[in-house]
Amino acid sequence: CKKPAELKRQEMSRMAMARGGGNGYTKRSLKGGEAPDRGSHVLTHYDSVRSHKDIVRGLCVNNKSGKLFSVGYDRAICVYDTERPKEFLRLEGCHEGAICAVTLDTENNWLITGAYDGRVKMWSQEGRCLDTFTGVTDNVIGLAYAPATRNYWITSKSRRCAVYDPRTPMDITEYV
Repeated sequence: CKKPAELKRQEMSRMAMARGGGNGYTKRSLKGGEAPDRGSHVLTHYDSVRSHKDIVRGLCVNNKSGKLFSVGYDRAICVYDTERPKEFLRLEGCHEGAICAVTLDTENNWLITGAYDGRVKMWSQEGRCLDTFTGVTDNVIGLAYAPATRNYWITSKSRRCAVYDPRTPMDITEYV
């Protein structure tokens, strides 16, 4: 059982956080020449681009090429140049279902996408479909590229995690 003084201290702390003070996160703008406090984070909105017609579900960036990729429920992939984000390439109808996952195969410079259609597709940096893994799962909801093994880890709504080797291409889950 907590003492009344301790309860009052907790309530005052919660009120201070709600006001933007105390131990919670605070938003604060800096004046010219002022350095941020240690531990504080100041984010400034840079720009926004409306390139998708529905929810944007994933982003990934290729640091070598300076390209950023976005995927969304509109079944489209958008390719941006990080230096000129307003100029982008929109690839429509990339999957039969909403695209829910994206990752970058850094070894081969391939973009990997997964969708509710149960397919995982490999794409070139220019937006050409290179290969399709069909029958992977029911609905792909997550993807990851493991550089150490050069395999793709795929999660689905069926709570199954599958591992694919793009060199064969086959499901190698039972061997992992």
